[in-house]
Amino acid sequence: MANGNNETPCCIGDRLEYGSMGRELKVGGVDMYLATPKTPTKKGVVVYIDVYGWKLPNTRYIVDMIANNGYVAILPDVFEGAEPWSADRDWSGFLEWVKTKDPNKIHPVVDAAVGYLQQECGVEQLGCVGFCWGGRAVHACLVDRTDFKCGVAFYAYGEPMFPVILENLRQGFKMLRD
Repeated sequence: MANGNNETPCCIGDRLEYGSMGRELKVGGVDMYLATPKTPTKKGVVVYIDVYGWKLPNTRYIVDMIANNGYVAILPDVFEGAEPWSADRDWSGFLEWVKTKDPNKIHPVVDAAVGYLQQECGVEQLGCVGFCWGGRAVHACLVDRTDFKCGVAFYAYGEPMFPVILENLRQGFKMLRD
């Protein structure tokens, strides 16, 4: 995808002006955004952010849409307070920045999110969804974890790794892209 005149893997598109229906909370020292459906459910979804961070209104809108469709949805700050990427930054530094954000090292944050969903929300069935960088997090979780039944990645950054990743998946997986 392109951002301005620079070829980059991430494009923020239009930033939504959105107020959110969920709430922020802190779980195990990690900031998270939680949205719940109107009727009780035992199904939950962990949503993984793209490089723009957990406070981006666009991502919270997706979390709220998932909740409006009957799932408890949680968006953990997998960057653990570190500065997310900003579309205003010089894109020539993006690849160096993203190297410091390894989706294979987010499992402690995911443990906190999953624990909250199970213990506080009564969730018994889990799925995950991710966008761009978050798509890579979906892959990492489906390869390394057994608590997710399925995952969906939208335009997952790092597509050359797919043959290796798909070979190791134990759960259902769907890749969506434009």
